[in-house]
Amino acid sequence: MAGGSKVISIKNWPVDDRPREKLLKKGAKALSNSELLAILLREISRVRHR
Repeated sequence: MAGGSKVISIKNWPVDDRPREKLLKKGAKALSNSELLAILLREISRVRHR
């Protein structure tokens, strides 16, 4: 990646920082647009691969 950034899987994030868990615990207003988009894309991907 550019700039020496390291990619870290969401599975390696602290549980309270994961978008889906944060949504369930704190509600949609507590999430950033990026976090909401990540959840939406994951759900679309899951539905398409059934």
